[in-house]
Amino acid sequence: MIMQTGSVSLLFLWLLHVPETRAFASVSPPKITVVAPNLHAKEDPLPSVRHSNNIRPSRRISKRIDNDLKPGAYHDVTEDELYDKTMDLLQNCGELGEMTAGQAHEAGRLLIAWSKRYVPQSGEMSELMLKKLVTEKAAGNEKAKPGVNLFNSCMNAWIKCGKANGYQNALDLLEDLNEYLQTYTKKSWKKQDQVSKCYSTIIAGCCSSKTRSSADIAFELLEKMNIGREVTHYNFVLNIYASHYEHKSVLKIFQRMKELSDAGEKGVTPNRTTFNIVIKALSSSKMECVHKAEEILLEMENAYFDGNKLISPDKISYTSILAAWSRICNKQSVEKAEMYLERMQIMYKDGNKKVKPDTITYNTVLNIVSNSHNNDAGEKCLRILSSMEELHELGDNSVKPNLISYNAVMKAFSNNPQNDGARRSLMMLKKLENDEVLQPDIISYNSCLNAFAKARDPISAQLLVERMEIMYSNGSRVKPDTYTYNTLISAWAFCGQKYGAVIAETIFDRMETSQIRLDTTTFNTLLSAWGLQNDPERATDILRHMFAVKKSGQYDVRPTSQSFAIVINAWAKSKCPRKAFKAKELLTEMKNRSKLNKKLRPNTHIHATVLNACAFSFGTEEVKREALSIAIETFRECKHRNDVVYGTFIKACNNLIVNDDARRIEMIETAFVQCRQKGLVSDFVLHELFSSLSLYEKLCGSQDLLSVQEIPKNWCCNLTK
Repeated sequence: MIMQTGSVSLLFLWLLHVPETRAFASVSPPKITVVAPNLHAKEDPLPSVRHSNNIRPSRRISKRIDNDLKPGAYHDVTEDELYDKTMDLLQNCGELGEMTAGQAHEAGRLLIAWSKRYVPQSGEMSELMLKKLVTEKAAGNEKAKPGVNLFNSCMNAWIKCGKANGYQNALDLLEDLNEYLQTYTKKSWKKQDQVSKCYSTIIAGCCSSKTRSSADIAFELLEKMNIGREVTHYNFVLNIYASHYEHKSVLKIFQRMKELSDAGEKGVTPNRTTFNIVIKALSSSKMECVHKAEEILLEMENAYFDGNKLISPDKISYTSILAAWSRICNKQSVEKAEMYLERMQIMYKDGNKKVKPDTITYNTVLNIVSNSHNNDAGEKCLRILSSMEELHELGDNSVKPNLISYNAVMKAFSNNPQNDGARRSLMMLKKLENDEVLQPDIISYNSCLNAFAKARDPISAQLLVERMEIMYSNGSRVKPDTYTYNTLISAWAFCGQKYGAVIAETIFDRMETSQIRLDTTTFNTLLSAWGLQNDPERATDILRHMFAVKKSGQYDVRPTSQSFAIVINAWAKSKCPRKAFKAKELLTEMKNRSKLNKKLRPNTHIHATVLNACAFSFGTEEVKREALSIAIETFRECKHRNDVVYGTFIKACNNLIVNDDARRIEMIETAFVQCRQKGLVSDFVLHELFSSLSLYEKLCGSQDLLSVQEIPKNWCCNLTK
């Protein structure tokens, strides 16, 4: 609270001595000493009037005139000139309480002039003028009349100055304003509409900060406002929470707006923008939030059909929902996309022009369908594209298909090669090549290339890449990239032909010698090629080369657990007698490397693969004993076992230990009992246990091979579906 003693009041904590500068050294400071709050706890890289005497702005040759501001006092002077005028005024004011009416008016003009300069010093210089007027008022000078508008201008200056936490300084001024009005204004309630503008200024400042904490402050200010709350204020705050994925806070404010509106407060009724922000925020969250967003969209649709145009949906409303289903990409996505597109078309025909589907809308639906991998995805995309082309031919340019549209259709065909997708994708590519306006880009060619790879047609893929290289050498803007060559390597790697891995490595060597960027996918695909060719030794050599390239730093190549898994699996499926030893050797290497790179930590799948290598080991008794020892060690090391680990270990025991060895029964029984206790008994585990019939009868109580449906539920309660 403000304390008055004689003609001088201890008014605000921020009333400081005016800093001594070269132009202001002769001015007598106020005769009161007030401790200023530390508003800049962190080091401020810019000069501050609260901490430094060096507040003079840097020299500027050009004048500061913002096109977005209305011309006002001193709008045509440089910042140096404005600074000089400010210092001259302070120097000529005389002793405290001697400011004339003209000087007070000039101080207000200078304050407003600084507030319109969006420079680092504007907040400090504006507050310097406001402080002078307030100290004069506190000293009993009735000619100094700092009003609410001057406070508001100073707050705006702090917000627009670009300093860190400038809005916090403005927030302190708001508290000072309320104290000032209570002290010097008899009927302060009459000023509430002006004070509301100050609240709006602070709220805008908080929202410009776009931090989670600033949104909390803005919402708290909104709750304190008695009048002047507007829907735009709430929309600002909603936008910040939405950008931070705070869907609970978004729903809370949305509900609060409805409560205020139902209570009769005007100006805060949620509008279309409000609904769209809420829908977008919810659409970016979990599935249950997406369903909530759909409920809100349905509320907008019902409002439209009930005649409420204020919150009728528009393209943004539907696009946010469509984007959510595009991100989720499950079995429902295609149905939802088609449903919402149809609803938009119906509502547009009914008279709502704001929901007219455009090219972006159709492209979003096309992408959802093309990513579904459904067998009829290509046909559906082709029908949607044909509809766009027909509407465009009828004169509707807003739905003109673009390159994204055609690429989505090509992708749909490439994802379903079994339905002649490769040929139809190539036809679409040739259509684009013959188009005078639209020309295929690298995405178009890579989609077609991917179609050939999935159709196991490496020769067509090879010919397409060679054509791309010739076109590029002749001046085409389409240059084959890393994805292009990775797809070609994949086409040869998985074609099922015996020379596929050799050709895949030839392409790899060409990439390396031509300095085409290699990545992790390049290496992993080549590893898979040699793994499928049952050549684990060559795969191991490539894995070593992968680490060498990573160490050189030439390319962004990072061996992953998948890289090791491919090679370990190659050893497990090989005909090498000591494949268990080789697989365990790689597993040990993974563990050692994972100390520096956690992404290389062996997972359950890799442990199961090593166990599989042990289970199918063959050769001398010494080799089998080694494989059994590795299987036992690997089983113990695996901390997160699943049914595959238990089943494969039981298989290893059955295959590597002779029937009359007592250890065989003991280890199998122990493993199965553990598996049963953890609720992980699957059909695979039962099948492997059935190989030891006597033990199977003892543990399962049946001579017949049971299924998961026939065993107690607690035996299989933790199986992953």
